[in-house]
Amino acid sequence: MNTLVLYPNPVTTGGYITIKSPIDEQLNFSLFSIEGKQIKQITVPSNTSISIKDWYLSSGLYVYEISSKNRIQKGKLIVSPASR
Repeated sequence: MNTLVLYPNPVTTGGYITIKSPIDEQLNFSLFSIEGKQIKQITVPSNTSISIKDWYLSSGLYVYEISSKNRIQKGKLIVSPASR
């Protein structure tokens, strides 16, 4: 299986996401609002936890794109409020 997986989904506003890949590689991650406005773009190694706390995301639905040299994975990310 040669699939890129983003988890957890849903994620809390102060949480972490991980992009799981069976291959150790650099991945480009882009996050968009549901209206299509780009919110964040980063390059990270696969299988690394990424804090979204400093992205100041509101709760809601977002669209993401993960790309590597030979693959592109698109999907939706649900952001829920952090527990207090």
